[in-house]
Amino acid sequence: MPWLSATPVLSRALSSNASLGDVASVLEADPPLAIEVLPLAARAPRVDGRLRSLQQAVNLIGVSRIQALLQARGRQNMAPQPEAAALSVQAMETSRLATRLVTAWAFQKHTVDLDHLLWATWLMGVTRWKLPWVDAPACQRIASRVAAGERRSAVERDELGCDVDALNAWHLQDLGLGDASELSQAYRLSSPQMAQAARLGWTHDFPPEVPPALARNLHRPTTGCALAYALALETEQGWYGQRLQHLLAVASAHLVQPVARVRQQAIGQALDLARAPRAGWSATATAEKLLWPAAPPQRAVLASRAAKAAPAPRPPEQRVCPPGFLERCTRADFKDLGSLLRAAQHALSDELGFGRHALFLRQGSTGRLVCHLAHGLEVNQPLKSMGFAWADHPITDKLMAHPAASLWVRPEQVPAARARLPDPIPQWPSDGGMVLLTVAVNGQPAGLWWVTAAPDQSPLDERRLQALRRLVQAFGVELTRQMRLRQRSAGTA
Repeated sequence: MPWLSATPVLSRALSSNASLGDVASVLEADPPLAIEVLPLAARAPRVDGRLRSLQQAVNLIGVSRIQALLQARGRQNMAPQPEAAALSVQAMETSRLATRLVTAWAFQKHTVDLDHLLWATWLMGVTRWKLPWVDAPACQRIASRVAAGERRSAVERDELGCDVDALNAWHLQDLGLGDASELSQAYRLSSPQMAQAARLGWTHDFPPEVPPALARNLHRPTTGCALAYALALETEQGWYGQRLQHLLAVASAHLVQPVARVRQQAIGQALDLARAPRAGWSATATAEKLLWPAAPPQRAVLASRAAKAAPAPRPPEQRVCPPGFLERCTRADFKDLGSLLRAAQHALSDELGFGRHALFLRQGSTGRLVCHLAHGLEVNQPLKSMGFAWADHPITDKLMAHPAASLWVRPEQVPAARARLPDPIPQWPSDGGMVLLTVAVNGQPAGLWWVTAAPDQSPLDERRLQALRRLVQAFGVELTRQMRLRQRSAGTA
């Protein structure tokens, strides 16, 4: 992403006498620039992806390495893509409001680890900052439909084919900033918990009593990060909608403060943000929407009907990702390895349209991969009797060298690839092309998916390949969790 900081500001960070404080202040004011630095610190051995704050990252890397990064990366200008720039900066403005709410709430709850909460809140918006640079028209349609009264999560799923918050967790995992399932579970309440907490908003003389089972998650400090970001997102639609009132009630239960006080505080933070100076591009202040009248109740329904009637529905294979399987992985919704494998098989064949696929996983500490699943293929022997040493074959050796590797073999490349692949893969029909993707467990290569379309299914294209990569990445996250559960069970047996 292009950076926000003006040249004089960057010069201060690049000066020979710049201190850690100087560099940290520049990064705090420029989130896209900070996102360049955080992955470097996350890869440090003693951090291992458990980065707590931006200040920790600056301390780990040091001034000289950050300056070298700035000089090597250069500075891109936002001006050549003004529409994308405006949408991206507006998304950052929403994150700014969320961090202000988190700061105010942390002081009320006497939270000691404020730096961690602030940067956890910032990171929740990274994907929405970047999406305009990938597909500005889609982001513009999302903004228009949300302003018309439609619910953001439903609009994003309709326009992009996936849940953006789940996508953000996977993207942060790609950057080395944590495990996708942990990033989702540590900050968000489930839908039933949100509904229960909303009924416990403080509207009378005394706060309602919160059941202990709900209190454990509701009162943890990290829950406030997700609530603040969700509330800030909802203000893009206005300050008087039913969904915003729902979130204010949940925040009231989280803070043990009256709903009216929570609302007043949110408005105060929005007004303070509107008056605060900004680096580089300006954005529409969310406080401006305090002057917008409340939308009529029918408005969202009519807008939704119009949006559904206008465009023709996209065919299933054009979806960016299979939401059912990915959401279940994010929620850690599988009770055992068998249910995970069955769901992955269903997602590949029915949701993505890949009727033939097989899964090979590493056999203990050996250098062999063994087949654990085969679908749509003629197999005349026990699955686990089919295996191979990946290092003996050039293609599998290269794939197993990287935890996120993939290879798309196009139809004209199939004959040459078969000569370099281990049995039984060359024997399986793949005249329409095939894909091999590495499965990562604990961030290390642990297996391979082999995938191809059946003769009566649509051929592979770039869009479906991206969906396939996301599915395999989510599968690896959940497989990691299942392996950890098995280890714990074995340790307690």
